[in-house]
Amino acid sequence: MKENLEIERRFFIDERASKVWQTGESQSRIMQFYIDSSQIYIKDGMLFYDSVEVLRADEKSALISTTKKWTARIRYKDDETILTLKSKRNKSTALELEWEIEREKGEEIFLLDDFPSIEKTRYNWRADDGMLWEVDEFEGGMNGLILAEVELPSEDHVIEIPSWAGREITGDKSWSNAALAHSLKSQSS
Repeated sequence: MKENLEIERRFFIDERASKVWQTGESQSRIMQFYIDSSQIYIKDGMLFYDSVEVLRADEKSALISTTKKWTARIRYKDDETILTLKSKRNKSTALELEWEIEREKGEEIFLLDDFPSIEKTRYNWRADDGMLWEVDEFEGGMNGLILAEVELPSEDHVIEIPSWAGREITGDKSWSNAALAHSLKSQSS
């Protein structure tokens, strides 16, 4: 299960700083849709969302039953479509299960409801200490918001915090991508 753990720290970005992260290793366009995790189940060796047969169940699928509260999303990242289930363990650690799925399966799910969503451009920037920072510049209703996160090999791993990183928001659920998407959805309703 250790390979399915995500340990990260998250920060606001000081928007006055020069945007050095934009000259990093790569960038991606991302759209994330937050779906109802209670509609995910395993039947006859297949993982379903509601009535949509999404993929063949695998070893990770068995972990679904180990946790009652999941945050579920479908992410379009460039040409990839990824189904993710996350469950917080503590302030900086979450159990994370991911599967690449066919784009058509994601679109079939989106026909079922109007799901909360966010849009962003993600920049991957490598710090002097070798750590990879993911900097998200949000678009649409969250235009102007910039957040950064860095995944760690352990909770006690020491990192160099870049000068452009502002206040730390690790563990603050109100700034999670899911919370932001739900906030946007409630504003538009």
